[in-house]
Amino acid sequence: MARARARVAILAAVLVAAVVPAVGPASSVASAVRPTCAGRAVTIDLKKVHHPNPLRSFPDVILGTPGADRIRTGGGDDVVCTGGGNDHVISGRGNDVLRLGAGNDVAIGGGGYDVIYGGAGDDRLEGRVGGSRLSGGRGDDVVLGGRDVDLLLGGPGADRVSTGGERALSEQVHLGPGNDLVEATWGDELLDGGPGIDTVSYNGTAHPLVLGLTVDLFLGGPQDAGGGGIDELRSIERLVGSPYDDVILGSDSDDVLLGDLGDDVIDGRGGHDLCYGGGGADTFTSCELAVEDREVTVR
Repeated sequence: MARARARVAILAAVLVAAVVPAVGPASSVASAVRPTCAGRAVTIDLKKVHHPNPLRSFPDVILGTPGADRIRTGGGDDVVCTGGGNDHVISGRGNDVLRLGAGNDVAIGGGGYDVIYGGAGDDRLEGRVGGSRLSGGRGDDVVLGGRDVDLLLGGPGADRVSTGGERALSEQVHLGPGNDLVEATWGDELLDGGPGIDTVSYNGTAHPLVLGLTVDLFLGGPQDAGGGGIDELRSIERLVGSPYDDVILGSDSDDVLLGDLGDDVIDGRGGHDLCYGGGGADTFTSCELAVEDREVTVR
């Protein structure tokens, strides 16, 4: 009888060991590899979920795949991390954070205040109705501001940054170490070139109420350029005027000044300056080299 009870006890122990999962180091390793995005636990992993609901109204943390993903967030405050493909991300109504990966990606802001970080590729970042913080990555990026107050940051590459058009309220642009181009438009703008040879262009400021701009690279503070807002230019080496009659004043460094269309007055001031008229009856002062395809007056 005692031997039979011993056999039953041994058999029960074997059955329990077979059905109870192991705990300890193996389970801790499994929890350690749980995916995260921007330091937060992932709620939607596109490697596992192929058709997530795009209309969710609560916060999601979305992780992309190594391929080319198309991601559209919903109404919550979402976080998205893309993978290595050429991805396309559209922000929804919430205040979203989008972190782009190694591909050549496109990220478009939505109705909230969005923060978008470019990756290693040549990315395109666009702000929309809500304010935005758009930060270019290591590639040659295109950064386009939206209609509200935006902070636009360039990266190490040769970036093209455009402020938000005639409906923009206020923009701050801080460029990286590359040779960058800023396309200035309307509103109050702080344009900081940083390291590199940077260009500010007012070529896109066509407006029936604007007769011309007055831009002075020597001034260190805000100035009323006449384009509908107060601008402040820092560390800008090249300047392109508007399609109208402009007054363009250089700094005491070596500048490149282009009047574009219209009858422009261009004064290089100090330094070895290159001045280009670009059409119209232009007047040049203190320019080491003045180039014009039409009527020229050199002083």
